[in-house]
Amino acid sequence: MQRNLTALLVALAGVTTARCPALEPNDEPRVMQFVYTVWPQRGQYFHRMGLQNRFAVDAAEVDISAPPGSDRENLLGAIERYAPDLQYDNNRVLTMDWWGRPEVCPTPLEWIERQKALGREVHRQMHEAGAGGLFTYVSAFRIFGNYDKRQGFWAFYDNWDDYGPLHFGPRPDEDPWDWISVIDGERRQWRVNPDDYYGYRRYNVCVQNPHWRRYMEAVCTNIAEDGIDGVFVDNTMHRCECGYCRRAFEEHLRSEYTPDERERFFGSRDVSELRINSPDSVPLQIETRRVWSKSMAGLLEHLRRGGSAAEGREEFMVITNGTAYGLLPGYCCAISDWADAGMTVAFNEHDGTETGMPQREIADGLCFNELQDQITHYATVSGLDRPGVRAAPQQARYYLRAHPETFALAMFEALAFDGIFCDTGNLIGVYDLFPNTEALREELYRFYHERHDLYSGVRSRAEVGIVLAFVDESIAENREYELEARCTRNLLLDHHIPFDLIPEAALTPERLARYSVVLLPGITCMSDDHAAILREYVRAGGGLLASGDVGTRHLCGAVRERSCLADVLPDGAGVRTVGAGRVAWHPGWLWRDGLPDISFRREAGWYRRMALRGHNPLERLQGDGNRELFADTLNRLLPENASIVAGDAPGVRVSLFEPRDHADRRLIAHLVNYDVRWDADEERSTDFLDQPTHAELRSKRCTVVLRTPQGTSAREVALHRPEAGTVQADFEQLADGIAVEVPDLRIYAAIEVSLAEAEPDAEGRTQDLLGASLPAKAAPPFFALRDEAARPLPEPLMGRRQAVAVTPWLGLDQVVIVPRESGERLSGTFEVPERSDWGARFWVMGPTGAILHRGAAGGDAPAQFEVLCERGGLHLICGDGGYAVWRVALDNAAIILPTTASRPIQLAGTAGGLRFLVPPGVEEFSVTTRAAEDDIRLVVNNPAGGTALDVSPDRREQEHAIAVPDGQAGVWWLTETRGERDYHRTMPLYFSQEIPGFVAR
Repeated sequence: MQRNLTALLVALAGVTTARCPALEPNDEPRVMQFVYTVWPQRGQYFHRMGLQNRFAVDAAEVDISAPPGSDRENLLGAIERYAPDLQYDNNRVLTMDWWGRPEVCPTPLEWIERQKALGREVHRQMHEAGAGGLFTYVSAFRIFGNYDKRQGFWAFYDNWDDYGPLHFGPRPDEDPWDWISVIDGERRQWRVNPDDYYGYRRYNVCVQNPHWRRYMEAVCTNIAEDGIDGVFVDNTMHRCECGYCRRAFEEHLRSEYTPDERERFFGSRDVSELRINSPDSVPLQIETRRVWSKSMAGLLEHLRRGGSAAEGREEFMVITNGTAYGLLPGYCCAISDWADAGMTVAFNEHDGTETGMPQREIADGLCFNELQDQITHYATVSGLDRPGVRAAPQQARYYLRAHPETFALAMFEALAFDGIFCDTGNLIGVYDLFPNTEALREELYRFYHERHDLYSGVRSRAEVGIVLAFVDESIAENREYELEARCTRNLLLDHHIPFDLIPEAALTPERLARYSVVLLPGITCMSDDHAAILREYVRAGGGLLASGDVGTRHLCGAVRERSCLADVLPDGAGVRTVGAGRVAWHPGWLWRDGLPDISFRREAGWYRRMALRGHNPLERLQGDGNRELFADTLNRLLPENASIVAGDAPGVRVSLFEPRDHADRRLIAHLVNYDVRWDADEERSTDFLDQPTHAELRSKRCTVVLRTPQGTSAREVALHRPEAGTVQADFEQLADGIAVEVPDLRIYAAIEVSLAEAEPDAEGRTQDLLGASLPAKAAPPFFALRDEAARPLPEPLMGRRQAVAVTPWLGLDQVVIVPRESGERLSGTFEVPERSDWGARFWVMGPTGAILHRGAAGGDAPAQFEVLCERGGLHLICGDGGYAVWRVALDNAAIILPTTASRPIQLAGTAGGLRFLVPPGVEEFSVTTRAAEDDIRLVVNNPAGGTALDVSPDRREQEHAIAVPDGQAGVWWLTETRGERDYHRTMPLYFSQEIPGFVAR
C-alpha cells in the first residue's frame, strides 16, 4: 500500500525545508551521529602509512595544502544542522593498523605528529560546528604485523623508545608475541586470515596483559590531546587462557569461594588444580566468563584513565561496542563490571535490526505484523541506575533512511526508554536521496533540543523490576531462559506497566526498595547473597513473582539440593504471605515450545530461530494459560499501577520517569506507538537503496492515568508531540492521580505533569497516605469517597441493627464506613477465609484520614482491633487481601458500604442480609449473580416487605431486572441463603450501576 510520503511528512511533523538556526548540543548526551568519514588531508597521511581500506585516498587526489575541511562541507553542515550530542570521527589513532605497510614500517614519528596536529584542527572545526562530544575508534585487542619479519606492530615495538613523546613509557621486556591471547595452547588470530593487510596477520591480544593495558592507556592520552572526548572500543569479546588470565582466574576463585565451596562446586580445594575454561565443567566455564568480563572491565578502566590524564581533560567517554546487554549474555556478560570501570555508553552493532511492525509473509497470501523494539537494550543499561550511563544500539541504516515514520519511531524509542539514539541514517556527502526523511530529521532534532529537559536528569519511576540472569543462558538445562524473560517483558509491555530490567550486580536492598513487585523469570542460578536480599525485600513488604525452577542452582551453575528461596516460595503454584510481603510462584513456563505444531509453510526451526533472535511471530499465541494467570497475579501484587493506558492502544509502549533532583516536581510519561507497518522481506538485499516499498502509520486514541506522589496534586499538564508542538492539556484530578487524554497518538507523545503541594484539607491529608515514598504495601488501598462522604447518609441505614454486624466478603477496592461519636470505641475483628495463602492487611482511619490502627490477618485466625474515636464523624476501614477477600465484624456498630455509578458494589456472600437505598426517581435497577454452588437462593424485598425478586442463581452470570413501583423508593432488603441458613461462602454478587447510594449491615 503506497503512501504519499510528502503528504505524510507534513502530517507527521509539519516539516519545512527552511534551514534551522544553529542548535546547541546538550550536556547530557541523548543523540549521536555515527557515520564513517575522513578528511581528505587525513586520508592522504593514511595512504602514506599504507592503509589499504575504504577510507584511505590516493595522494594524487588530495591537495595537501588546502585548508582542512574544504572538502568536508557536507559533514560540517550536517553537524551544524543537527548539533548531535555525540559525533563519531573515524580517525584510528595509534591502534590496530596504524603502524604502516612494510615499506614505511615503522611509521615515522613526524608523520604521526603532523597527523595529530591536523586532527586537532579537524576536531576544533567539528566542535565549533555544533558537535557536543567527539569519539573515535580503538580496538580492544587487535594488532597487525609479522612476527618473523619484525614488521607492523613488531617494528613499532623494536623502535619503541623513538616514540617517547607519545606517552608510551619504557619499552616492556616481554615481546608482543607473548601478549597474544591463547586458547587451547594456540595463539589467536582475528578471523583466522593468514594474509590480511599487506601480508600481515591480525592477532588478538590479551586484555589482562599489563603491557597492553599500559599501551592502550597511552593511546587514549594521545587521543584526548587531539581534541577527542572519548573512544569507541571495538572487539570486546575477550577470550584467553594465558598465564595472566590463569592467575586472575585463580585469584577470583580464592576471593569468591571458600575451600569447602571450591571442593563442592568445582571438585578441588586447590585452585591450581582447576583449569580455566574447562570443557568438562559448566561451573568452571561460568566462572571463567566472569573473569573475562572483569578483565575487559580492567582494560576499560585503563582507557578512561589514559584519556582523563591528558592536559585539561577531566572526563573521558568510553563507548563499548559489543556490550552484552539484554536477555542473551555473551562471553563478557557482566555489564555492571563495565559500568563500574567507567563505561559511558553501551553500544552494540545490530545491522539489520529494525523497530516497528514489519509485515512478513508466513504463507501464501498470509502475513503477520511482528512488533519489534530495542527496549530491552535501553532498559538493561537504564536498570544499572548510573547517571550518565546509557545504551545506544545501532540499527540498520536503510531502515532509518527509508521512511520518515521509521526514523521518528527509532529516535523517540531511544529517548522514551532512557537511551541514546544512534543515528546512522545520515548519508554524509550523499544528500537528496531521501529528502523527506532528511527534512524530518532536522525538525525532530529541533524538537529534542528544545525539550531536552524531558530526557535529562531523570530516573525511572517504574514499580516493577525484572531481574536479569547472569549465567542462566549458559546452562544447557535452561536454554529457554531468554524466551521466558522476553515473554515476561512482553507481557508487561502489552499491559502498559512500566518496568526496569535489573542486572544481578545491581540487586541491592536500596535498589529493590523502590519496587512494589520484583519478577524472577525462569532464573535458576542465584547466589546466597542475592537470595538473602530478595528474602528481606519480601519480609519488608515487597511482592515477589517467580516462574520456572527459580533458585535451584548456585550462581556458578552447580545444582542445589533445593531452591535457595524454598523458605519463602509457596508449595506449588500459588501465593504465600511472608512477613509483610507476598511471594507468588508459577512452576511452569510462561513460554512453551509449541512450534512443531505450526501448520504454516515454513519449517518449525525457522520460527525457533526467529524467536532466539528476538522475533517470534507466534510468541503471544503460545502458552497454556500461564500468562493470563501471571498477569492477574502481578496486578494483584501491585497496590496501584504507576501508569495505565486505556483506549485503542495496542502496540503502544509506556515509560515513566521523575527528575533525580527532588526540588524538580514533575512526572514525565512517554508514549511510543509502534504501529508503523512496513514490508520486510526476509530475503531482502543488503544494499542500502533496497528499501521497503511502503510504511503505514496507525494513530491511536488513549487515556493515560498517572499516580501523583505523596502530598502533591497536578498544577498543570503539558502534552508534547513532534507534529503538534507543546500544548497545555486538560486533565481530570482523580483521588490518587490524574487522567490525561491523548486524542491522536501518532508515533510519540510526552506527558509532563507539573506538581504542586496538595491542599491541606482532610481529604488531602487522607490522600497523603498513598505516597510513593512509603514502603510497598504500607499504605492502604483507599479510594477517596468524595461525593459519598460529602452528602448526608440516609437515616434508615444509620441505625444499629444488632450487637455484632458482619460485612459480606469484600475485595481490594472496597471501603467500610462506620459512623462514630466522639469518645466512642470502634472494635471488632478482621479476617480472611480459612487456609488463605495470601493473608491481608487492614487499616482503620479517622474522619481526617489519620490512621488509628493498622494490622494483618492470616487464614488461621481473625485479627482483633479496638480504637478510641477522639472525633465524631465517619470512620473508614479498608483492607488489601490481594487474591483473598476479607470481611469485618464490628461490635454494636452500623456498617455502610458506599457505591456510586462509577463503582458498583461487589459482594461475595451476604450473611444476615443487606439493606440498600434506592433513591427517588429510579424506575428500575438490576442485580447480577453468579453462583459457585447449588441450592443458593436470593431474595430481594421492597420497603413494604413485598418480594421483588426470588431466584436460585446458577453458575452463569445472570442479570435480574427489578422494577421500582411508584412510592417504593427507600431502603430495600436483600437476603441470600443456602438451605435453611444464611450463606457465608464466596459467591460474587453485585448491583448494576443504577444504584448510586449505600449498602448497609
